[in-house]
Formats: sequence, C-alpha cells, structure tokens
Amino acid sequence: MQFNRVAVTALLVALISGCVSQSTLVETNRIGEPRTDMTEAARTRMSLGLNYLQRGDTSQAKYNLEKASQLAPDLAEIDNAIAYYYQQVGEAELAEKSYRQSLRKDGQNPDTLNNFGVFLCQLQKYQEATSLLQKAIKNPTYIRVADSYENLAFCAVAQQQYPQYQQYLRQSLAHNGNRVSAVYLMAEFSYASSDLTEAKKWSSRLQQLGERSAPATLLQYLLARQTGDVVAQQSAEKFLTTVHPQSEESLMLHNQDLAQSRPEKLRQAYQASLVQTGTGISQTTSSGAAKPKLKVIKRKAAVTAIAAQQSQQQHQVLAGETLFSIASQYRLTVSELQQLNQLADTAVVTPGQQLLLPVVKQPDAQRAASATYKVQEGETLFSIAYKFNLELASLLQWNQMTAATQLTSGQTIILRDPALSSL
Repeated sequence: MQFNRVAVTALLVALISGCVSQSTLVETNRIGEPRTDMTEAARTRMSLGLNYLQRGDTSQAKYNLEKASQLAPDLAEIDNAIAYYYQQVGEAELAEKSYRQSLRKDGQNPDTLNNFGVFLCQLQKYQEATSLLQKAIKNPTYIRVADSYENLAFCAVAQQQYPQYQQYLRQSLAHNGNRVSAVYLMAEFSYASSDLTEAKKWSSRLQQLGERSAPATLLQYLLARQTGDVVAQQSAEKFLTTVHPQSEESLMLHNQDLAQSRPEKLRQAYQASLVQTGTGISQTTSSGAAKPKLKVIKRKAAVTAIAAQQSQQQHQVLAGETLFSIASQYRLTVSELQQLNQLADTAVVTPGQQLLLPVVKQPDAQRAASATYKVQEGETLFSIAYKFNLELASLLQWNQMTAATQLTSGQTIILRDPALSSL
C-alpha cells in the first residue's frame, strides 16, 4: 500500500505555509519589554525542523522541533509535526504517542486527523484510521478533503474492499476533478477489474491533464495490449523506453516481467477476491465494460478444428471496435480470430472490414453437450470459466481446486455440479 505523496505530506504544506520567517525570531530579556510571541517563535522553529527533515538532516530537524515544543508546549500542531518526524525515522510507538498527544490538545485539527489516519492505516489499524480520516473530512475548515478521500481509498484497497475503494476515489475527484493521482488510480482499478471502457476513459483523462509519467504510460501500454490496439501499444512502448529508460516500468517492459507491475498485481488481487467472495469473473456491464482479457494462446489446431466442424459467419467491423472486443463478443481469443482471418499480430481492423467467424454455440448448449472438458495447451481456470460462461468459484468448487491450481494439457475438468447432474 502506497499513500499519495501529496496527501501524506500535507502536514508540511499546512505547517510551513503561513509561518513567520526566521528573521522575525527576536527575543529580549530586558525588564519591561515584551518578549516575542512564543507561539510564533515556536512555529518558526517547527517550520525549520520540517524543512530540515525534508532535506534529510534529522538531527537538526529534531533539535528545532524540540525547541518549538519548549516554546509552546500547549500547541497541538507541534506535536503533530513531532509525530510526523518520528514517523519518518521509523519510531512508530513515539509517533503514535505524539499524534495522540496532539489530539488531546486539539481533537478537531483536520491536519492531525488526516496524518494520524494515514499512519494508523499503514499500521493496519483500519477502523480507527477510517474514523479519523472521516472526521477530518467533516471539518468545514478543512481544504484538503480530496487528499483524505484518497487516503480512505488506500485504506479500503488494503482490506480488499474494492467497491469502497472506487467510491472513495470518486469522492476525491468530486472535490478535485483535476487530481492526477486519483485519476490514475481510477484508470488502474478499471483496468484491474476488466472494465476496459472505463479504463480507456480515465487513461484519456490522464493524457488531457498532461500526465506522462512512467506508471501512467505503462498503464496505457497494458490497456492497449488488452484491447488489441497495436498502434497505441507501440506508441506507449516507444515513449516509455525513450523518455523513462531507467524507470522501473521500463525495465519491467524490457524484461517482459509485467506481472510485477502495479496494475497487474491489483488485477490479480481483484480476481482472487472474486474467488474468495464467490462472485466469479465479472460480466459485461450496461456501460460496456469488457470481460477479462485472457492470455493469447497460439492454437492453430484448435482453430482449424473449429473451422472444419462448424459453418462460418462474418462480422462487419464497426467504428471503435478492436480485435479484442470482437473476439470477446464471439467468445474467441484474439489469436484464434487472427489465425482464422490470416491476420498478422500487428494487424489493425478498420470499420467496414469483414471478418470470418466460426458459428459460436450458446453457453447453455455447450454445457448441455458435455459435462467435462479436456484442457488445451496454455489454458487456465480463468479462461475455461470465461469460455463456458461459468462462475469461477463454482468451477473451482466442482473440481476441488483453488485459483492457484496449475492445469496441464489433456487434464479433464468438470463443467457441471456433480451433485446435480450425472457425469
């Protein structure tokens, strides 16, 4: 779990801005002359301490923060700053103690509530963390509401509460529609949940906002690969390797280790959560969400058999359609569609183009024809469940398997509930 940098460091923005400059720190001990306002002097010390912390000078940071505490021991924001210091140097117990001390002095300070909430979420104390972040949001004087909603989203995704995760991101964007981090996270989650239509929308929004970071570009690459958009895929690859050649994302692409990327890890976690909750693979929504992209398998023999055994029909390509969307519509893989039409891997379909298709049987007819299925080379439990329009959780239960079970070519898979049908 990685909290948004802007949200996590909101404390620095809140405390440094508006503080008096160092030159105003003037004290006098002359009898009859007033001393400089200790509160302002403390804030100056606190500002210095946080600046030192940003630069990595922890010794000077701690010295100035302690001086600030001595000057104004009742100022809650100083305890907040000290807590943040301990958090950054890895002193979790001292950080929590300082955060709680700050709240005892001012239980309504939204910056303290936000930062303490982030800290507790990192410690997996989710219930209290959520309560603190929501309390910060409810404060009418709080101006970083979008930050806190995004932090709530991170708390939710850490608990695999994906509907809440998406809702919190939407609320963050409702308060700041140009928030790049939240737009990226929406695009990433849409990709992970196989809602490719939404993913493309959010990815386009990122580009409109001028976001061309390595993570955003890799997400564009993955999305283009999933939708069969070869031109966009090649463009993203070129930009990533040229503009961000030393980035972690560029190295993943070079090594073809994309399973370790953030979007793919989230996709795997999301699919695993569907298995745990018995939801199965998500189906196409009314908004046109695409079904999960399956691994493209070269199966010339399988395609030949389909073409030989079934009469064929044609599909006329419509504007906006891709090989992936067409293959999904007819329950084929992109590879099968390419081979059936003798298309190269780099081929791009155009509106009006006629594609040859096998006659695809309805899922119910497929299941009625046979209660078992022999695994083809390269197939997975996800791809078989998708092929026969089955709930993944049911398929696993019938075969006494888990989502991590590796299949072998020729293995027999049960496609019906053994308790309800005779095999």
